[in-house]
Amino acid sequence: MKLATGIALCLLGALSAAAVYAQSPGLTPPDLHRLSSVGDVHSSPDGRWILYTQSDATGRRRAASILIVFDREEGSSRVFRASGEGGFHARWSPDGSAVALLGVSGTRFGLIVTNASG
Repeated sequence: MKLATGIALCLLGALSAAAVYAQSPGLTPPDLHRLSSVGDVHSSPDGRWILYTQSDATGRRRAASILIVFDREEGSSRVFRASGEGGFHARWSPDGSAVALLGVSGTRFGLIVTNASG
């Protein structure tokens, strides 16, 4: 009797879970345009700052990309280079005072070396 009751409760639980799962629409194509990804993560030589690229599909014809720097001591982030400026593959200088990256400056694309403060 206890075994039959246990099996019945397990089946009821499985059916309830299946019903809830079947009602969920899951991931839809419009959801893909709201997703963001983080990549190309590098910490400064002293370990305080983390520079990374955040990309999402909100741009026209291509993903928008933003360079962001995170301050580990303060626990806060700020934009280092916005999407319109273009920048990727950022790397810290050995002493942490500068950042080199590939990006757009005006109408030219190439290697940019900028102060680490952005």
